[in-house]
Amino acid sequence: MKDEVITLEMIQQMRREKLKEIRAAGKTIKNTTRGIFSPQERQTGVNGLMQQVGTGIAIYDGVMTGIKIIRQIRKMFKRRRY
Repeated sequence: MKDEVITLEMIQQMRREKLKEIRAAGKTIKNTTRGIFSPQERQTGVNGLMQQVGTGIAIYDGVMTGIKIIRQIRKMFKRRRY
């Protein structure tokens, strides 16, 4: 291995490059997150109806999952009261 002298200028340059990489990665993450979590555009006609049905099914599924979880938690605590 060759002993390489690392200067303050080299460290500053590497720091600037890494900062640029971090900022670019941050922009990519922000764009991806916006794409995933942004609200869907309203559609008209049959597509709009199907969108509303899909949203309703997702809400129902979430509520039912929550109820099942609450029931399981209650059962766990009822078993421990001996």
